[in-house]
Amino acid sequence: LAAVLNKCDSLAHLNLGNNAIGAEGLVRLASVLEECKGLAHLNLEGNLILQMTEGENQYTTAGVTWLAQVLGKCHSLTPHLNLGMNQIGAGTGRNTDWLVRGLGQCKSLSGLILRNNQLAKELDKVVEVLGECTGLTRLDLSHNVDDYNVGINSSALAVGLAQCKALVRLDLGHNNIREEGVGRLVGALVGCKALSHLDLKHNELQTGGAKELAGVVVE
Repeated sequence: LAAVLNKCDSLAHLNLGNNAIGAEGLVRLASVLEECKGLAHLNLEGNLILQMTEGENQYTTAGVTWLAQVLGKCHSLTPHLNLGMNQIGAGTGRNTDWLVRGLGQCKSLSGLILRNNQLAKELDKVVEVLGECTGLTRLDLSHNVDDYNVGINSSALAVGLAQCKALVRLDLGHNNIREEGVGRLVGALVGCKALSHLDLKHNELQTGGAKELAGVVVE
């Protein structure tokens, strides 16, 4: 695959989703993707960026480290990045640190999909850096809670969203956001004047939270 992609220097859209590409395979693709100067859409959803080490009960950081390095060198590329369903937050905090380091170089991001990555505990690190992506119009952070006794960190999320004023589409479904967390999000959403699509399905908003959100919609 790397050998073939090496000949596609004008590639603009690359979908490698759901191919079980592990850390070793991702490393082989690294130098190739760095040469795709026109790459505008990269889909790596449903792969094994965070991969369990064979025979050991631990995750290898090689895939996430590679990702950070590629994003760092392609900071003017990949305005749309799909990393969904890679369980990046399932390992140690170091994996999220690498992800944040890479995203911090992608100032031109317009769309970011991070659904199903178990990032609830590390969300504050992720959303903080997204404030630097001033052109971000789509953000999908759905399905990032793996323990439904603990909701998503709504305080950290609110801080990050307050900086993402260009957002048009925001998906926070299946994150166990509770009524008390809605109030923290309200102030941030008021500043998102372009927001036209908000997905909060399968949370725990209850009547009080619904009323607070209704007030934002009216504004």
